[in-house]
Amino acid sequence: MKVGIIGAGGMGRAHAMQLRQINGVEVVAVCDVDESRAKELANELNAMAFKDHRDLLSTDVDAVWVCTPDFAHKEPVIDAAAAGKHIFCEKPIANTLEDADEMVEAVTKAGVINMIGYVLRFYPTFSEVRRRFADGELGELVTAWIRRFMPWTPRDWYGDPRFSGGIAIDFSTHDVDWLMWIGGSVKCVYARTAMIGTQVENDVWAILTFANGGTGVVGDSFIAAIGGACFGIVGSNGTAMVEGDETVLVKLRSEQEVQRITPSGVNPVLAEDAYFVECVRDGKSAEPDLVWGREVLKVTIAIRQSAASNELVNF
Repeated sequence: MKVGIIGAGGMGRAHAMQLRQINGVEVVAVCDVDESRAKELANELNAMAFKDHRDLLSTDVDAVWVCTPDFAHKEPVIDAAAAGKHIFCEKPIANTLEDADEMVEAVTKAGVINMIGYVLRFYPTFSEVRRRFADGELGELVTAWIRRFMPWTPRDWYGDPRFSGGIAIDFSTHDVDWLMWIGGSVKCVYARTAMIGTQVENDVWAILTFANGGTGVVGDSFIAAIGGACFGIVGSNGTAMVEGDETVLVKLRSEQEVQRITPSGVNPVLAEDAYFVECVRDGKSAEPDLVWGREVLKVTIAIRQSAASNELVNF
């Protein structure tokens, strides 16, 4: 299976390094508008280097990994679909619903296998907590939450409001995906955000109400001076959570003892890429796809809207 990388920045490199570990996969082409960066990564992979993604798409690659900045996903995805290439697109699908709609239309019309890069699903702890709920062990959903603090100052395009969706659309898209993977579609959102020392939001707190019942809570901050994360699910029959390390704590209401599980797994990006490669090889649909990515974008846009208006946003 021959693949191409469009966007040779941090995520393009991360995927390339994992893809070359998968049996039968060869990264044969790399593209970046910064040609020197494309050549640098291509040289490491013994691959061709391009400045224009359309030139990469004219080669015999079977699939492409679109790892350009958020605002630059649309054109390579649409062109790749028209060229009949299967598409892995990094999150978020786009910054606007208009762009997302064009992308979804393109991959649907072309019938290519497509996937959006929500890598939290491939972390052993995140998937184990969700599995406990999906298997029915925890009962009905009461609340699912995720809180991630990552001290960081948005820079380059990320800190420019002309190109960035801020923390909610870019970073918290992972959190919203995970919460919706648990709770399903969202019927309303209430949120607060802050901009401290930047021109885009770098702190967000939101409450999601799920159409099927239960609540999702997300809190992310680049402002926090102390990093860390916690997440979990409170169900009618029990709770599963992770706080501070790689141990999943599970306690059912009917039991006295807390279970402590340390799930094992490979590098999450490798697991994610291997899954998509398998889908392409087997000709089966991948999850989550770009249609799902649009639904997550709708919620993260609503988070920004709610914060700006100080009002509940209903769907």
